[in-house]
Amino acid sequence: MMRYDSDDAPPPPVSTAGPTTVPAEDARPASVTAGGLAREIFIDFPKRAYEYLAGTTPRDAALKMETAKTPDTRREGLTELAERPFGRGAPYTERYQQIGRFDDDANVRAAALRALNRSRDGVAKPLFVESLKDASPRVRLEAAKALANVPDSAAVPSLLAIANNPAEPADNRIAAVDALRHHRSLENARALINLLTERDFGIAWQARQSLRAMTGADRFYSQSAWLELLSGSENPLS
Repeated sequence: MMRYDSDDAPPPPVSTAGPTTVPAEDARPASVTAGGLAREIFIDFPKRAYEYLAGTTPRDAALKMETAKTPDTRREGLTELAERPFGRGAPYTERYQQIGRFDDDANVRAAALRALNRSRDGVAKPLFVESLKDASPRVRLEAAKALANVPDSAAVPSLLAIANNPAEPADNRIAAVDALRHHRSLENARALINLLTERDFGIAWQARQSLRAMTGADRFYSQSAWLELLSGSENPLS
């Protein structure tokens, strides 16, 4: 019997009521075609053997994510599971949401949000929005980056707050400005125009890119030109 230790052989479903079910033994039938047999011998088996010896099988990842006492090990296990195609869908994403909301370590919560972002999990939108107010800058960063890929209008007030807060890390502000491109309104566009003169060029550059995405136009870094566009008869947001 072979173990569950390759991308095409996901572990059993995660229990969303408690810890992840540790992957069990593989009961797949043997390949019957010549091509399937060749892949098993020259690709799949060496890969599984290496992962088994290196301790990086899905079973190992699940054990680390669920049973490790150290946050770094839990984070590593979660990240390793999310690397697998099956680890970027339900029910694994349901477990990542639980971890992202309740783990007491900010780095683990951030890793969970990153995994959900990579999974493009729309079900996790409320968690992304909620995490914009997390005490950890790293968690707020991952939440803003996720909302750039999985937008939610409920996030706009918090995104604006982050974008306009000079005490917020620059990377967080840039991610928030990026996420705002999805929300086409005069209010949001004016907020982005105000950021075109930021001393941190990364923020100003992203504000321009988001304005371009919103309007389909480009007025570079001229606040007056952007305001003229928005107040004219050809306002693309009207």
